[in-house]
Amino acid sequence: MSESFEPLWELVDDHLDEAEFLWERWEASMVAPNYSMREVEIGPEGRLMAHLNALLANGMQVADRLLLPTIADIDAEPTRVRAAALALLQTPGPAGFDAVFTELYSSPAQRPELARALECCELGPLYPRLGSMLAAEDADLRYTAARVLAFHDEALDQVVPRMLTSDRSVDRMLGLRLIPRLVGTPRHTREVMTALGSDHPDVRDVALTAGVLLDLPQAWRCAQGLANACDPGAGQALLLLALRGDPADRAAILTAVASLRGPGLWALGFLGTVDAVDAAIPWLEDEAHARLAGEVIAAITGLDLEDENFVCFPPEEEALSNHPEDDLPLPDALKLLMWWRKQRSRFAVEQRYLAGRPHDAVALRQMLCEGPMRRRPAYLLALQLGLPANRRPQLEPMAPIRRQRRQLAGLFA
Repeated sequence: MSESFEPLWELVDDHLDEAEFLWERWEASMVAPNYSMREVEIGPEGRLMAHLNALLANGMQVADRLLLPTIADIDAEPTRVRAAALALLQTPGPAGFDAVFTELYSSPAQRPELARALECCELGPLYPRLGSMLAAEDADLRYTAARVLAFHDEALDQVVPRMLTSDRSVDRMLGLRLIPRLVGTPRHTREVMTALGSDHPDVRDVALTAGVLLDLPQAWRCAQGLANACDPGAGQALLLLALRGDPADRAAILTAVASLRGPGLWALGFLGTVDAVDAAIPWLEDEAHARLAGEVIAAITGLDLEDENFVCFPPEEEALSNHPEDDLPLPDALKLLMWWRKQRSRFAVEQRYLAGRPHDAVALRQMLCEGPMRRRPAYLLALQLGLPANRRPQLEPMAPIRRQRRQLAGLFA
């Protein structure tokens, strides 16, 4: 008869506490300007996965006593629910999987967290279980299933029409995001063009992105109109125009920085031209936007502000909230200005640059592998522009790094 060992419950609790904390750190690192893919992998993600693996050591004993109550606790922290759910999904045998899906059906409040765990899960066939939810009467359950399946690159041709006609904006946005992956039809084109006129800014921005991926002239005209008008919601339009890099759009992007400072500076870094650096320089002394201006210069020229000691160290203040740009270095405006005056002549006026190299597909692919996590989704979009659906590189920037490496291997092949 085999001997049953009682887990050290205090240690098990510590593993879940650490996983809860590290999940937040991990997701923040996935959109951070000061992390590369490799640094995420060996840092927050590696530590998170180690604690999740430790939770699996005692199998269903830990699941029954700790993990199952956690995913059912509506007062638990979201990252704690995600960590417990992913540990359950990775527990050998079907019981953990069954428990997560039971909770997915019965607890709408927990669905966003359970869905995120399912996005990060690479074990077990998801489509057979989630596919049946796509026809559910519960609209939120349908959306959750479609969201997870889309994250795992499943084809959802039959689902998109229903999502596009939904009265819920989240459904419509997901349907619009999926359109560029599908074989184009006139109906898809009509749906995108209709959504370009949406009063909902987020719906319009998703339609803009879908439209430019389909290379619809109407989408590009809409983006140009928003940029020329310096519309307060023109951030995505400016980014798309900058990624395309058409010289005809350059003046509108440069002009927009004065009134749309944050979004305008973000777009300048992807425009990649000498005049984009020139336009960023005046904002180095602006307290609210100096970090973004420094990011523009670094992204275009390849200058490492910290390595070159071109940074200031302001007194630390405890922020009520943290945004990815808060982790950018604060540039020393005078040093950076003097450096640019000396180096400007090295850069050709009409050339676009990416980290100091000519802006091309090779440089974009390299930045997907080595560049700041915060900028990678835009680099991916730049690679996708102008390509048909069957040749468009696919990468999920919020997936675990192991999956991203497999996708990148396919991209390079």
